[in-house]
Amino acid sequence: MSLIYQNPCEGRPLTIRWQRSGLLATYRLQRSLDGPIDQGAETVYEGGALNFTDRLPAGATHVQYRLTDSAGREETGELLPVLRSAPPQFLTQARALGRRYQAFSVPFEAQDSFPEARLSLQVTLDGQVIESAEGLQSPLSRMASVGEAQFAALTKEAEHTLSIRLQNEFSKASTLSFTFTACSDPTQGCTFYLLRDGVAIAKQTGAAPFTDYGACGSHRYQVRIVDSQGGFCDSNEVTVDSALSCATIAPFARPEQMIPLPRQKDAPPLREGLFEQQGRLCQFEGRDYAVLEESGQRAQHFTVRALIDEGAYRQVLSLGESGEPILYRDPYGNCMAAAVEALPAVFSAQGVQLELRLARLDETGEVAYD
Repeated sequence: MSLIYQNPCEGRPLTIRWQRSGLLATYRLQRSLDGPIDQGAETVYEGGALNFTDRLPAGATHVQYRLTDSAGREETGELLPVLRSAPPQFLTQARALGRRYQAFSVPFEAQDSFPEARLSLQVTLDGQVIESAEGLQSPLSRMASVGEAQFAALTKEAEHTLSIRLQNEFSKASTLSFTFTACSDPTQGCTFYLLRDGVAIAKQTGAAPFTDYGACGSHRYQVRIVDSQGGFCDSNEVTVDSALSCATIAPFARPEQMIPLPRQKDAPPLREGLFEQQGRLCQFEGRDYAVLEESGQRAQHFTVRALIDEGAYRQVLSLGESGEPILYRDPYGNCMAAAVEALPAVFSAQGVQLELRLARLDETGEVAYD
């Protein structure tokens, strides 16, 4: 009669099948719970069908069936353990989502202890149901979403909870929750970085004007906003051209305090300065402003000639005596940090003829990301 049944599960329908043993045969199916059928059994079916669907009671640990036909033939099935149902298991961890400024979605994954189990879904926002679904098959990969209208109705600058509840067909359920703060100002709590040619040169906690004194010529600028979760967004890139009428120096920490250094009449802007006789004139950083280079290396020392008035000279002298780094810029796109090594001067009726001797410093002004 080939009695067939397999994978008995607590609370789940179990179908027992058998083959016909005679043209007009009838059958009696007996069931034993928690022990061999020879120790006691109950009749669960009598009739002429070739199958029966049983539902095991809660708490059953084992089950065994015996089939007897109307001719007295018997067949006993295997004593099998009853699989117990468990709540669905989320494979995604609960976590805080930080500050949110608009509608969003959160991915999640889950599975049930029984293959191909059917699950019901309920998504709530602060206890209010915003989505539900039935008959979802395990394993499950899905998104829980807070729509635009739902986000707009939330109290801003307050914490909210997005919860996902899954229940299987055995009424076992699990819940996964995410917390977040709804914000009305998308820039609140963010850090603003100004990027010049892809390098961060300034950091601010709010949108505010910024003047870049550390560059000359043509450069690409972009604003990068970084939130507390490390996410970032870049603005459109713009190209800005800047130019100077003469060379300038300023305290490196206060680049806006520029001191102009107009060139002496008919004099080259830079001269040999501290270099030996083998020093030669060359282009600096691909620009057209001549400085000295020795043995193929970038010039580290150079002299700037200028004709200035006594007031400007006193400013240069004070800056040189302070010992702090300076920012040097000129009309040819050269821009660098430098140290004042010497500033010999000759006073005349035309003004002060200054020879400012500078040493280049390896300072870029780059700002580190937090």
